[in-house]
Amino acid sequence: MYKKIVYLTLALSMFVSGYVCTSCDDTETYAELLDAEKAAIKSYIKKNNIVVLKDFPIDSIFQENEYFLDAQGLYIHIDTLGGKRKVQTGETVLLWFQKRGPLPEESDTACNYTYPKPDEFVYMGSYTSTRYAWYRPLKWVGNGGKVKVIAPHSAGNTTDQSNVEAFTYDLEYILTKLDN
Repeated sequence: MYKKIVYLTLALSMFVSGYVCTSCDDTETYAELLDAEKAAIKSYIKKNNIVVLKDFPIDSIFQENEYFLDAQGLYIHIDTLGGKRKVQTGETVLLWFQKRGPLPEESDTACNYTYPKPDEFVYMGSYTSTRYAWYRPLKWVGNGGKVKVIAPHSAGNTTDQSNVEAFTYDLEYILTKLDN
């Protein structure tokens, strides 16, 4: 009888401590963070009357609120195509940018337009040393190209990725080898 009471007490205390430990956990799971990010992007798109295109425009011309959604979840809107020559592998790209967010907010979080020089990175084709949101649009624009993107965390910098937060960017590219 004594053993049954001890086992029952032990089982009850384990159940209660397990319940207390799990019910006090305020951290979100990765899946919950992803759901919140998707909801934030969806809210931003709705608030700004953005039309999401499944196919990239053949003529590369976008209407004011049209964004192309690529396979990696990056929303791309080209304002200005820039020069005809596209960036070459190994070429250094200079970049002016303005970053806003995290979404659905639109507060400025970073901007290098006020700095003495733009950021730079070396374009390595499908992989580069910088964030996906910065190099992906180079497939379509040349020197002087201006692009807006809605970037999920996976397309942002390491802080965006670890916080699972989406941002928008206004990007302007300067190719170091100018058009001929």
